This record gives sequence, structure tokens and C-alpha cells, in this order.
Amino acid sequence: MIKTKQLSARYINFGKPNQKYISLDEVINEFLHSEKIDSERLIDIKYSPVGYFQPDNGDGELEGSALVIYKNTMQ
Repeated sequence: MIKTKQLSARYINFGKPNQKYISLDEVINEFLHSEKIDSERLIDIKYSPVGYFQPDNGDGELEGSALVIYKNTMQ
């Protein structure tokens, strides 16, 4: 069976002194790791970028959302 998951960049502890921005790529990698999705199960990742976030260090990080399309192991 084919499954999908929509993911977005996010903040942890938003509005607090220890807030942290989690980029879209980090969120995707975290999801793939937690669901144990390897290259055999991953079908595609469709990005819907809206621009780049400029964190304090000045490196641009992709913002927006992504749709991860993968094979479910339960068949």
C-alpha cells in the first residue's frame, strides 16, 4: 500500500528564549528515520517551497511543506 505524509518546517518552544527553528529538510529526515523509510520504500518527496528562512547564523533554510510518498510495509 502507498502512504503519504505532509510535513512542514516548525518551531520548538516558539516565543520562548530557547526557541529553535526546525527546517523542512530536518523535519523530513526526522520522519524518514523515525518511520524507518529507506530508499527501497521511499517513492518520492514533493516540495512546495515558499522561500527561505534566515536564522541568526545567516544560512538560508528551505521553508514550506513537503509531501512524502512511500510504501507501507504492512501488506
